[in-house]
Amino acid sequence: DFENWQGSWTVSPPNGESLEVFDARVQAGRRQILSERAGKTVVVVSHVMPIRGFIRAGMDAGVAGYWRPQISPCSITIIRFWGDQAAEVMTVNATSHL
Repeated sequence: DFENWQGSWTVSPPNGESLEVFDARVQAGRRQILSERAGKTVVVVSHVMPIRGFIRAGMDAGVAGYWRPQISPCSITIIRFWGDQAAEVMTVNATSHL
């Protein structure tokens, strides 16, 4: 089941949601942050999957974008977004501060 879920936008794990549904929630939240805080620096503290969703959007990647980056606990990832038009992934999984 995990392999099916990991490789698909539409497969839902038992009592869970598909990556398609999850990603829609993450991207809606990202767009809301960008709309409400346009031009400002924002810190988002989150679990690994929403961080991967932000990276996926920043890289304009498909479903595989959720599984490629390693995200360690307490790591720092920096992404610059200019609305939905452009993004720049600056830093992923920085842990030198630990």
